[in-house]
Amino acid sequence: MTGYLKRSTITVLLLLLFIYIVIGGSGMAIQARLFTLAVGWIGIAIISVQLVRELLQQHHENKLMANGHQIEAENDGPEGAVDFVVTDEEKTAYGRMAAIEQFGWLWGMILCLWLIGFYISVPAMVGLYLRRHGESWLLSVLMTAGVWVTVWGLFHEMLNLPFPQGLLFRVIGG
Repeated sequence: MTGYLKRSTITVLLLLLFIYIVIGGSGMAIQARLFTLAVGWIGIAIISVQLVRELLQQHHENKLMANGHQIEAENDGPEGAVDFVVTDEEKTAYGRMAAIEQFGWLWGMILCLWLIGFYISVPAMVGLYLRRHGESWLLSVLMTAGVWVTVWGLFHEMLNLPFPQGLLFRVIGG
């Protein structure tokens, strides 16, 4: 039983989180409910598949051990972390800078969402990320415009689910 818990703890916690999202979204207005239920049910489906895979794999390993077969140990990495292993390349100065850059993009996106809102932040971050990684101006502009049309068209026009303005636009009254 311990093997099941060790392998599936985070998966079960994520499954419970998405179940909570679906339950919480069920009592919302139709516009908000549509988004939360779509995300919640998709999350439940994906995580349920993962949970079944983990349980079947652990069950298979338990059967092999019960029959006296030797199971090759997984490379658990430091401290038994199966999912996260720090490689030698990541320990270098370049690896640390790459990790810092990725966290910078993540926190930059969160800050932009808060300051200027969803409709500008998402396309802008796509364009900036493409340019940062050496894509052409043409591709960057086309992808940014495509993301903006998709985001605006899907959420604002088709679903009539406008996202709130960013803090800066609320302060200046736009």
